[in-house]
Amino acid sequence: MIAIFKNNIFINSLLLLPYAIIIHLASFTRDSLPNEDAGSLYSSLTGIFREEVVSDIVVILFYFISAVMINRLVIKNRMSKDITLLPGLFFILCTGVSVKFLSLSPFVLGNYLLIWALIELLSCYKRPKASATIFNVGFLIGIASIIEFSYVIFWIMGFMGMLILRSFKFKERLIYLIGLFVPFMFYSVYHFWVGDLGNVLLEDFLSRYSIPQVVSSWSRDYIVIVSVSALLLLLAIFSYSSQTSKKTIQAQKKIDILYWVLLLSIPGLFLLQDITVLYLLVIMIPLSILMSNIFLQIKNAMTQELIHLGVVGAILMHHFL
Repeated sequence: MIAIFKNNIFINSLLLLPYAIIIHLASFTRDSLPNEDAGSLYSSLTGIFREEVVSDIVVILFYFISAVMINRLVIKNRMSKDITLLPGLFFILCTGVSVKFLSLSPFVLGNYLLIWALIELLSCYKRPKASATIFNVGFLIGIASIIEFSYVIFWIMGFMGMLILRSFKFKERLIYLIGLFVPFMFYSVYHFWVGDLGNVLLEDFLSRYSIPQVVSSWSRDYIVIVSVSALLLLLAIFSYSSQTSKKTIQAQKKIDILYWVLLLSIPGLFLLQDITVLYLLVIMIPLSILMSNIFLQIKNAMTQELIHLGVVGAILMHHFL
């Protein structure tokens, strides 16, 4: 099966959708309604998905689209030695590790916007006229931050990314910051117009972000997702030299930005209302790309197939047993 996704063919990209359905099949047997305790923008966006089946389908579609976008990100920026669809496949696998990832949470929407922001950011490399793209990076991070405020930490990713990829002039820095604050301005103006700005600011920001509390109990699912995430993080850290070796300077710089996402996810914890395993969805974006690069270092095709089937089997057993 893994051989199918080693070929960058359009029909193979479409096959990621049934693959995502299989990996997230357990969502149709569990309570997966949108989070009622999220911010007002998220609640408004997900207000029409009150039927569980509809919510499940939307989650799978978001994961599928995100996987396709990750593949585009990796292929266009030559972040892997081989042109494959494995980064997207690994993203779907990573999002299937925990049953909690199967619900429509703010992090599902935030990740979609963060991937889009990464695509825009990496396209700025040595681009002479990139004002609109730089604005888009800030704008997308700003929207993600309104949906889930912890994503505001990634404005540092955008800033550092620009410094890594180009000569980041003062005018461009100003454009980036304007892009970041424009969503907050529109959001505030709208709620001022309807007369509930004070309540929204209190509920979405001031009252929601204090000292974060750990809300996850030491259930089997919690232990599995934390253990798997820790293992993948260690692999990503210790494989840094192999991730960047024999690649162009451009590709090395862009891979460095993935490590910035991993690094910034740590202080992002302190911007959460409650520390939850759902936050680990953020690191699945860079980890899926880095893990696919490690996987491609295995030369034996049969070994690759056995590892893949073993991972898929373990995920489905964890969901249903």
